[in-house]
This record gives sequence, structure tokens and C-alpha cells, in this order.
Amino acid sequence: MAKTSLFFWLSLIKRAFILGLVASFCALIETIDEVWKGSGRPVRQLFKENSQKYSSTKKASLMWLVFLIYASSFIVLPFPESLPSNIGQVIKYAFVYMVLLAVILFTFFSFNMVKLQLTVKKAILYGFYLLVKKFTSSIFLLAAFLVIAYLSQQNLIFFIFFAPAMYALSAVLILGKVYAGIDSSD
Repeated sequence: MAKTSLFFWLSLIKRAFILGLVASFCALIETIDEVWKGSGRPVRQLFKENSQKYSSTKKASLMWLVFLIYASSFIVLPFPESLPSNIGQVIKYAFVYMVLLAVILFTFFSFNMVKLQLTVKKAILYGFYLLVKKFTSSIFLLAAFLVIAYLSQQNLIFFIFFAPAMYALSAVLILGKVYAGIDSSD
């Protein structure tokens, strides 16, 4: 877990974070999946091979990051004093909900890229579809994300060494059943 998390962070840094989010997360998911299945190959070699498969996803990474930063800014930044506080709170909660949905959609999107080898556009659309259709899986993913986010907030070491790999592992375990009966012809 620690090795895959470190390779994830190194891949993000190497790709200048903004342009490598999708490629790094897809490589993390595929690496965790292969390690979980017991491939027996070194994690470094697996991550390097998997990372090269998704090197053409720079525009998608930029899109996801811009959206997350934009939506998060409504949560963090204060509203004007002329806006009533109850309306401001409703807006903040709506954007918290949007950010959490975007994280879950990003997970479905990444799984579509890894498991079904879809184009970026098809992966996003199919991600929306599965987000709604597989609602219980979405709720379990959200719960896993919130638990890992809480633990990461409590401990920086956990965040660096375990959080990415634990979220990818929970996604593999939760979504593995969803994608078991799906092929790219659906």
C-alpha cells in the first residue's frame, strides 16, 4: 500500500499534478487491482507500465482539476456580507455535495478508463450512468472516501503513505462487482 501510494504521488509530481491526475489515478487503480489479484510482479514495474497507458489524458486531468478547484472555491471562500447567511450556507452545502459527487464520478470515470478502455467522453457519460444506476455502490464509495478523508485530516503520514492506495483498494473492492458483468459493448 505504501509503495503504490508513493508511486502515485511521484507520478503526480512528475506530471506536474495538473496534467497527471487522471493518468496517475488510473495507473493506481490498475496497479492496486493487479496487486490485489496477486500478480507477483514488482509494484514499481506495474505502476510504470500502467502509467504509460494513460499518458494521453492531459486534457481530462485539467478539466477535472479546474472543476474541483472551482467548486471548492465556493466552499472555502467567504460570501459577500450582503448575502443572507442562510442562503450562503445552502450554497456552501450544495457545492460540498457537488464536490463529493465529482469525486465519486471521477472514480467511476477512472474505472471506465481502466476496465472498459473507453474514450474520455464515453467514460464520463458512462460514469454518470453508473453513478445513478449503481446508487448503493456510489454510497459505499462516498462512505469510504469520507472515512479516508477524515483519517487523512487526522494524520499527514496516513495521507501520504496510505490514503491513495486505500481509496483505490476500496474502489476496486466496491466497483469490482459492478464491472464484473459489464463489457465495453454495453
